[in-house]
Amino acid sequence: HVELQGFFFFFVRCFFLCVLIDILVNNAGRSQRAWWESVAIEVDREILELNVLSVLSLTRCVLPHMIERKDGHVVTMSSIAGKVGMYKYVLIVVL
Repeated sequence: HVELQGFFFFFVRCFFLCVLIDILVNNAGRSQRAWWESVAIEVDREILELNVLSVLSLTRCVLPHMIERKDGHVVTMSSIAGKVGMYKYVLIVVL
């Protein structure tokens, strides 16, 4: 996806400019509040791309260099909203 490619190119630019990333903070997320029957599969895909795949992609870009340097931290923020449920109502929050 376009956004994930953007993350990769940002990391490559930082790497070639000799910018060392000491801490990666994954703090992105989107929720969807709607009746289950009205949620399109495209919405699910968009949410998964942002909430899950962006975290995996950024971490995969940065982690090998942190391991090589034997230094660095990865922090992933989350939301309690992903644990809340309501009858016939979908609240999709992964982060």
